[in-house]
Amino acid sequence: VKVAEARNALFKNFRTALMQKNSSLITGEGTPEYLLYPDICDKAILCTIPWVKVIAIIREPVDRLFSHYNFLKDPTKHNASMAPFEQFVKSDIRALKATGVLPQDLSEIESYMGS
Repeated sequence: VKVAEARNALFKNFRTALMQKNSSLITGEGTPEYLLYPDICDKAILCTIPWVKVIAIIREPVDRLFSHYNFLKDPTKHNASMAPFEQFVKSDIRALKATGVLPQDLSEIESYMGS
């Protein structure tokens, strides 16, 4: 029943209804947070739109983090009184470790890190 409810809720979205009518339509989503919840998102996608093909394009991580920091720091959009960038980075690393995107022990991936 939950799958049917989720699918029906999704189909209320115009783009999804349009996609149902036109199988050649391509659409995009720009929400990187989905990558932080793989155990939830993959099941949700499979249950609601099992025919979809997912392509993930990953930005250079440092540029992405600095851009996100500046976006959040913009007083016209979010919070101008944010922590300094260094603290923001540490917080982001903690969040990535907590969700399993990064291993708890970063020495496991040090060989992949640039100098």
